[in-house]
Amino acid sequence: MRENQRSPEKELIKIPEQKENEITAEYLLRLESDGRFLFHGSPNTEIKRLMTGDAYCATGHPDRNRCAVYATDHARLAVMRAILPPPDKTPSCHIVTEMSDGQAILKIRSSIEIQLVDGAVYVLSKGNFRDVPDADWQSYTPINVLKKISVDLADFEALGGVIDQEILDLPPPKPKFTREERFKKD
Repeated sequence: MRENQRSPEKELIKIPEQKENEITAEYLLRLESDGRFLFHGSPNTEIKRLMTGDAYCATGHPDRNRCAVYATDHARLAVMRAILPPPDKTPSCHIVTEMSDGQAILKIRSSIEIQLVDGAVYVLSKGNFRDVPDADWQSYTPINVLKKISVDLADFEALGGVIDQEILDLPPPKPKFTREERFKKD
């Protein structure tokens, strides 16, 4: 694990401004190549300070389930996470995010079409974050947002992102027990 020793509270970080004719995707890539910043994508566009929280990882990878602030050094992944609707708005949906040869691929499998949303990418300092292999960057303390950048599907596509959405004809989930089994007396 790589740990960054600088503290963002002790160091004033100047974020380059977006140039007049620079599209959002180009600006994000410029910030990414700077190397001093991490990104957190969210459909919530009102975040000022990121609080630690429990993450959920279906693979059960221990470093992906820690109570932490999660960030990535890949702008594409942050934009992809920003345009996904909140989990409570996507029932019966399986979403997989992948990076392949620098290309972000968003695979959505569900019984209904998932409407992607406008979101925000929050720019963060690498200070107080640890690079955890296969689990992005993590901070175990709350993190102040340095800059908010509004993003949408067009930004994801401009970054080379690919949407692979398949509507599945799924039967309703079967209950684990029949009514008789549930109320059976021993």
